[in-house]
Amino acid sequence: MMEKKTRPGMVLTDFDGTLHHPVNSVSSRDLETLHRMEDEGIVRVIATGRNLFSFRRLIPDDFPVDYLIFSTGCGIYDWKNKKMVHACSLDRPLADAVVEKLVEEGVGFMVHREVPENHHFVYFPGKELNPDFEKRCELYRPYASPFDGKNIPFQTVSQVLAIVPPDGKKFDELAAKFEGVRVIRSTSPISGEWFWMEFFHPGVSKGAAAAWLSDHLGIDRERTLALGNDYNDVEMLEWAGHAYMVEDAPEDLKALYRQARRVEDHALTGVMDLYW
Repeated sequence: MMEKKTRPGMVLTDFDGTLHHPVNSVSSRDLETLHRMEDEGIVRVIATGRNLFSFRRLIPDDFPVDYLIFSTGCGIYDWKNKKMVHACSLDRPLADAVVEKLVEEGVGFMVHREVPENHHFVYFPGKELNPDFEKRCELYRPYASPFDGKNIPFQTVSQVLAIVPPDGKKFDELAAKFEGVRVIRSTSPISGEWFWMEFFHPGVSKGAAAAWLSDHLGIDRERTLALGNDYNDVEMLEWAGHAYMVEDAPEDLKALYRQARRVEDHALTGVMDLYW
């Protein structure tokens, strides 16, 4: 019989494409696994690029998770007690500098309010047709307003989000033009093709949020496990004591981590079966 691995004290999983399937939501088997994790005393954390508003609109209040790392690490929410425990904002001078450069480059972008109200944003369209940009503005129509690209109407900013064509080389060339901010790439959940270029405070990432939470809870890094599927999960996976990437992740990422099943094959359950 295969020897079981040492059971983790905290498990972090990405949401879209890792735990949540766009058609089937969260599988019954993965839900059972989440409940068993609670019985076994394992802290359950979802780490998502979604904002808190988007996540709560999709998932019921009694969903079996302990903490939510949202907006790629801008905020951490105690799911059971329904309260914020950590937040990080982008310094206004840095936000102004990012906006100025994006306008100069002709790239469409959105500037988001501070967490947890960061589903509110203002937007500035780019020079080229961008269906993902237009779709996102439409999805958030009650909370989105156009602006002139110069005067950000929020005193505090959580992030700036640009949506760019899916060209990795051009993404890196554009990202290199920004200093003093964390630039994180992720695949657009709208089309599954275009790239999101997200600008955060330099201390923001899923990995940094995971480190803060583990310190807050007194859980050693070696006793953590992370499961992801995309570029914005990399820092979390690099930080965790044990790291897994789902089978249908981008090819350049799969080679770097131990492989898990696809989301439709109950990725979380497959990984946790190694530890029961």
